Amino acid sequence: MILRTGALLVASELHFIWLDLAHRSAFETGALPPMNVLFVSDTPLAETAFRDGSIRYRCFHMAEALQAAGHLADVTTLDHLDLVNLSRYDVVSVLRPTASRKLLKVLEQCNKRGIRTVADIDELEFDPDVASESPKLLLKDQTLATVRAMFLRQQLALKHFDEVSAATEELARARRVQDPSQAIYVAPNGLSNFWLSCNDQINLNNPTIKRISFFSDVSGVEKDFDEASVAINRILKKKPDSELNVVGPLDLSSSGIENARVIRGAWNDFMNVPRELTKTWVNIAPLQNTRINYAKAHTQFIESAAFGVPIICSPTADLKRHSVDGLHLVETTEQWLEAFDALSDKQYYESCQKALQTYAREHCLATHSVQTLIDRWTTNREITEDESFTSLSAAN
Repeated sequence: MILRTGALLVASELHFIWLDLAHRSAFETGALPPMNVLFVSDTPLAETAFRDGSIRYRCFHMAEALQAAGHLADVTTLDHLDLVNLSRYDVVSVLRPTASRKLLKVLEQCNKRGIRTVADIDELEFDPDVASESPKLLLKDQTLATVRAMFLRQQLALKHFDEVSAATEELARARRVQDPSQAIYVAPNGLSNFWLSCNDQINLNNPTIKRISFFSDVSGVEKDFDEASVAINRILKKKPDSELNVVGPLDLSSSGIENARVIRGAWNDFMNVPRELTKTWVNIAPLQNTRINYAKAHTQFIESAAFGVPIICSPTADLKRHSVDGLHLVETTEQWLEAFDALSDKQYYESCQKALQTYAREHCLATHSVQTLIDRWTTNREITEDESFTSLSAAN
């Protein structure tokens, strides 16, 4: 199954909205031929691919931005990839690749046909030394041994690609330590222009209810939430007009927060996130201080900023490169409380809203991020044939 893009899957309806994106770049004039790029997700998800945040940002958003720049781009999964279709592509980018027999065949075919292969990474899941920090250990039937093996398979896979594209500089740094000779570059997660255009009618507002929102589309985030739980509990007790909005799976039984102060927002689909954000006073993104978390992408920040919602976050390397009013990076309970107090000032809050919305649209679009890929992939480069796929095959 090839998902022609700009095809965006709206998860709640399970429909594809086919975007007729005009080729607006110089490629229309015949100056350069457009690239044909295939984004591949190494996951069994197909019909619900757009529900997955990684696939959404690293495949669909990048494909949409490439098409807007005049190139051709498709999205598919490894399981649904037909090798006979590879010949029409100039670049094949695989998200979070892991060593497998199918991946071996894909890379061999690309190598024979001179197709550039790119491993795309957006999580620190290619270093077995950090497996003990992985939240995957909280999942059923996962042990340290199985998680380490998972990370090792990704590490083995990466070295058989021509290049590595990383969502953050911290991820790129970690990969350079493993293989200094491999071509590695950073293409940050970026917002979809289509997603923003669907919500143009949403205006900035200062919510009357001090709703603190916590978004998560994955389970096992209780330890991350604990980083902010004491401060949130104090704010809820201090401000009678405040409430905690939890969107996604989160067990609050050990947090000490009263159930009466908590509302549960249903995770519908990505297209509905903006409407949930507009009801929010402050968004929060607490994280444990681990190497895996420190390498995470800035995704929650750019989504919140796009709709002018201030956000308080645990610091990551990717977040530290941003400087804008309304983004508060905190580590201690006292710092969490100070950030909430600062955002309680109406004048400051309103200035943050405007600053965030402007900043997101000027610096955080996928069309900005994808320029790195265009610059790299349109550069003529002789792909060296690598006949040694032994370790990748053995890993299977």
